[in-house]
Amino acid sequence: MSKRHLLLSVLILLILSACKPTSTPTPADILEPIRTAAAQTVNAMTTDIVATSLSIPAIPSDTPQPPDNSTQQTPLPPATLPPLGTASSTNPNSVQSSCDLAEFLDETIPDGTIYAPGAKFIKTWTLRNAGTCTWTAQYALVFLSGNAMGASAAQAFTADPVKPGDKVTLSIQLSVPQIAGTYRADFKLRNAGGAIFAFKDLQKSFWTEINVQTTALTDKLNLADSICLAKWSNGTDTLPCPGKPTDSAGYAYTDPKPILENNAEDDENTLILGVPNQENSFLRGTYLAFQVPNGAAFYAILGCSGGNSACNTSLTLSYIEGNAAPKQLAAWSETFDNAFQRLDLDLSSLVGKTVQFVLTLSSNGNPAGDRVHLMAPIIAAR
Repeated sequence: MSKRHLLLSVLILLILSACKPTSTPTPADILEPIRTAAAQTVNAMTTDIVATSLSIPAIPSDTPQPPDNSTQQTPLPPATLPPLGTASSTNPNSVQSSCDLAEFLDETIPDGTIYAPGAKFIKTWTLRNAGTCTWTAQYALVFLSGNAMGASAAQAFTADPVKPGDKVTLSIQLSVPQIAGTYRADFKLRNAGGAIFAFKDLQKSFWTEINVQTTALTDKLNLADSICLAKWSNGTDTLPCPGKPTDSAGYAYTDPKPILENNAEDDENTLILGVPNQENSFLRGTYLAFQVPNGAAFYAILGCSGGNSACNTSLTLSYIEGNAAPKQLAAWSETFDNAFQRLDLDLSSLVGKTVQFVLTLSSNGNPAGDRVHLMAPIIAAR
C-alpha cells in the first residue's frame, strides 16, 4: 500500500469516529438554577399580591358608590338626648375605663317607700368621682331602664367641675304612677363624649324603687311614718315628699330626733310642716283613704319646731268622704310660748267610714318662723 493510501485511510477513520454518537452525558445548563429561583420568586410575589389585595380598599372611582350599611357606624347620641335602654358591655358607649368612674356613697328615699298615687318626690344620690377625669357641666344623669316616673332622658347634674375624689349630689324630681304596684327606675352617668358609665361593674347602676298603694288603710294611721301616703300641696303646686326646710314653696318631712318648742330633743318620729314663704299661705296634706276603727282618736304633740319664736300658725284636721267637700273636724292655734300642746281628738263619729284625712297648716300673716312639729301623730283606737 502506498503511503498516500495509508494517510487517506487514517483520515477516513478519524472522520467516522467523530461522527459516532457518544455516551458521555451532556453538561447541565448552568443558568437553570437562576431561572428556577426567578420563577419561584415571581410566583411568591404573585401570591402575596393576591392575598394583600383582599385587605386593601379599592381606589374610589369618579362614580359615586352606594353606602355599605353593613359596616356603617351608628353615630353617638347627642349630648342632650341619649337613647333609652339598658347599656351593654358590648356597646362602645358603655365601655368602662379608669377615666370615668363613680363610687356610691348615699341616697334618700329608701327602696320600698310607700306612696299615694300621683304624689311627687325628689330622689337624691351622693356619688364620688372615683376616676381620673373631671366631671364637667357637659356630663349628665341619664335614665337607663325601668319606669321613668316622669324623669327626662338626660339632665345636667353639675355646673362646677367635680374633680377626681370630689363628691356630688344628684337630685331628680319624679312623679308617682296612678296604678298600684312596685316601680323602679335605673340611672347612670354620661360623659361629654356620649359614653355611658357608672361603677367598676359595668352591669351596676343606681336606682330608685317605690311602692304605690291605692287600697284603703285600716286599724292605724301614723301621719309621720306614712308621710308620703299623702299628697302635699300649697294650693298651686304639688310638692315633693319628703320636702326640705329650704323649700320656699312649703314642705313636709319627718325627723326621728326632733327639737321641740321647749328646745328639748325627743326620739319619736315627728312630722315637720312649713308653710310657703308668703303671707297668709298654707300647706295641705291629703292622706290615702283610711277605714276608721272603733274607738278611734287623733293624737299628737303640737309645737313650734326648733323653738322658732316668730311662729304664729293654725292647724286644722279635716276629712273627705267620697267625692264630698272637705269637712273640718278641729282647729288649733299655735304660737311660740316655750311649751307645746297635747292633741286628743275623738273620732267616734267616723267609725266604720272610709275617709281621707286632711292636715292644713296656715300662716297668720308673716310666714317667718311658721314651722311646727307634730310628734307621734296617730289615728288609731284608744
